[in-house]
Amino acid sequence: MNTVELKSLVERYLGNIWLKNNFDSLHFYSEWSKFRDFAIDGMGGMTMNERLYHFGLFEEYEKASNEKEKEKCHTKLMASK
Repeated sequence: MNTVELKSLVERYLGNIWLKNNFDSLHFYSEWSKFRDFAIDGMGGMTMNERLYHFGLFEEYEKASNEKEKEKCHTKLMASK
């Protein structure tokens, strides 16, 4: 799954859940929107290291023992070499 697919999945999920009250719903959606706008929609201007950091994949990438494993991170983050 890449970041665009993640965004779509979360947006679909948000449309199908009910939180305890309107305040919780608005707060959750507000936090998701900030993350989405900055980390997913704003990815185009990020370096690979910034993308790895924002999605918590830095350690996974550093531990990758071969190019195939590193390529998985590139695919998830829609980054080219």
